Amino acid sequence: MSAAVAAAVAATVLPAGPARAAGLLPCGPLPAACVWSGPDATGVPGILVFPEAFLIPPVVSGENRSDQPWCLFEEPFFTGSGIDFGPGETIRALPFPARSAAPGECPG
Repeated sequence: MSAAVAAAVAATVLPAGPARAAGLLPCGPLPAACVWSGPDATGVPGILVFPEAFLIPPVVSGENRSDQPWCLFEEPFFTGSGIDFGPGETIRALPFPARSAAPGECPG
């Protein structure tokens, strides 16, 4: 696992879009994009800092307390479907385990 991200492990795939909620997850006081391996901030925690071409383990939930938007990709190397993870946003469960992440909004 890279120093930039310690991401989380459970691969929960949901049929609908990401479950987004207004409530805060246990991200701590950091102004950062926090991620976890399981839904609802369960599993291994991590922080997105730099582009990550291969998240091991994949990310399933997160809370973005930074001012930087992120794109969470379904496949390694910034490919496959992408989900925008904007500043101030909480995602309790992604529709797929994110296997890579890049700063900025998703393409397209």
